[in-house]
Parts: sequence; structure tokens; C-alpha cells
Amino acid sequence: MKKIFVLMTVFALAAVAFVGCNGAPYEKRIFAAEENVAKVFIEARDRRLEIATGDYDFLTVECYENEKEYYIAEEKDGVFSLKLAYNKEWSDYIGAGGDRDKQVIRLYLPQTASLDVLSVSTTGRDIVLGNVSAGEISLNANNGDVSLGKVFVKKSLSAAAKNGNITGNVVGSYDVFQMNIAVKKGKSNLMSKSGGEKLLNISVNNGDINISFTA
Repeated sequence: MKKIFVLMTVFALAAVAFVGCNGAPYEKRIFAAEENVAKVFIEARDRRLEIATGDYDFLTVECYENEKEYYIAEEKDGVFSLKLAYNKEWSDYIGAGGDRDKQVIRLYLPQTASLDVLSVSTTGRDIVLGNVSAGEISLNANNGDVSLGKVFVKKSLSAAAKNGNITGNVVGSYDVFQMNIAVKKGKSNLMSKSGGEKLLNISVNNGDINISFTA
């Protein structure tokens, strides 16, 4: 009887910890830049990142946060940065990972925006890039896919995925890109090549590469 009581106590404590981890509801948060920005840096964990153009005058970010997981946004001298921060104790990590539908960052750029730099990284989720234009683009997904939707780059596009695929479409002909392609435990429809006025750096570890080019 004593053993049963001990086991029941352990399970009860685990249940309390589980509820504690997921008990804080997410609330919608919107960050809007006050002026045009040239450089964007986003750093997150366990967040899906969706970046596209929208009907906004300035850069706008839509995300969800609570008292345990929140964002720090800064805008200064044409640079916008967003970083996920935590206020957790060890017991908050017990149980499920929270509401996945709310664990997303949506960044919208003005239709006419053309950034100098776009740098994005996340773990455990995907990066989805829409019809975005930038001088230099850097994408890094650890345990997630990278999806490109008619991305236009003026100088370079670097994308890396571990335990994930990199697929999609890049604006421009095949010949205008110098390519550095690295594949470990996967397949690629591209190979490294010299020549070209723009740079394409693509690497996957335990994933595939499938990128096409369009005028």
C-alpha cells in the first residue's frame, strides 16, 4: 500500500509539472517598425518562421508570447532584430512543448521592400520564405525544413538545414550563380560550380536539396 501511495504521489507531481509547463496561455503580440528598415535579424528556438510581403507600410511582425516565453524587439538605425527569450525554471521544461499553433513568427514586409540583409535562424521548426527580395539572405534551420518561394537576391543566398530539406525557387538564371553545395546523407539537384555574379551557399545534413530557377 505504501508503494502504491508513493507511485501515485510521483504521478501527481508529474501531472502538476505538466500543467505548469502548459498553463500559461499565449497572447498575440504585434511589432511594427516605425520607419523603413534595411537589415533584419531574427533568432528563435522551437518557432516556425514565415516571411512574406504584405499590405503594410513598414515591417510588421505577428507572434505569440506568455510570461515564460517572450520576444525582445529592437529597431535602431535601420536595423530590426527580434529574439526569443525565456523566463523558465527546470519544472517548466517537463511535459509537452506548448501550443504549436502559437509557436510561429510571421514577418511581413512592404510589397516594395528590398532589404540589404535578412538573417533568420530557428530550431525544431521550418523556415518559409515567400516572394522576398534582399541583397544578402541567410537562413538556418536545425531540425527543420527551409522553403523558398520565388526569392530574389542581389548578392548572396545562404541556406543550411540539419535534419531537414531545402526546396523552392530562386529568381534568376542558373548561370548567374556561383554555387557552393554541400550534402551529407541526402540528395541534391544542384552541384557546386564556379562563375556567376551572385553566390549560392546551400548545405544540408540528413536532408535533400531541390531548388529551381526562374526568370
